[in-house]
Amino acid sequence: MRSLNVDALASAFKGARQSNPFCDIAQSADTDWPMLVLNTPQNQRFQSDFSFERTLKAIVDSNGGSGDETQLMQSLLYGFGFPSISNNDSVVERLLDIRGGELALDAASLVAGDMVPTAVFNRLDLAAADGSHCGEQRIVYHFDNNNQQGASGRFFF
Repeated sequence: MRSLNVDALASAFKGARQSNPFCDIAQSADTDWPMLVLNTPQNQRFQSDFSFERTLKAIVDSNGGSGDETQLMQSLLYGFGFPSISNNDSVVERLLDIRGGELALDAASLVAGDMVPTAVFNRLDLAAADGSHCGEQRIVYHFDNNNQQGASGRFFF
């Protein structure tokens, strides 16, 4: 099993291309283990390079920069207050439980640092053959209920 340090993973997430050794791992990845998982929450570099605020900013910027990270997070939290959702194509309605605790969370506090990276996943087997990208990446975030009251149990994003 191969292991990478935080610097190598952070470099890969910053738009690495063919010359990145991280992508080279995808060429020789064991098909039984197509995913790289990094979980070093106490590492300061891990905390800063994969911060929740930085990730939300990248999402906002990729959408033309309309709004900011806090507005995006508030819109996501707002969804916890919907009593139902409907599929307009099939006119099917699905009833939902309103999650008042999550709805009451403070978006600005979550963005400012209450949400911290738990793990980073990279599907190396999905890397482009031409090296134009290093696969599919996902970052899981969590927050500690001691920082804010409201969420019922665990809260992950």
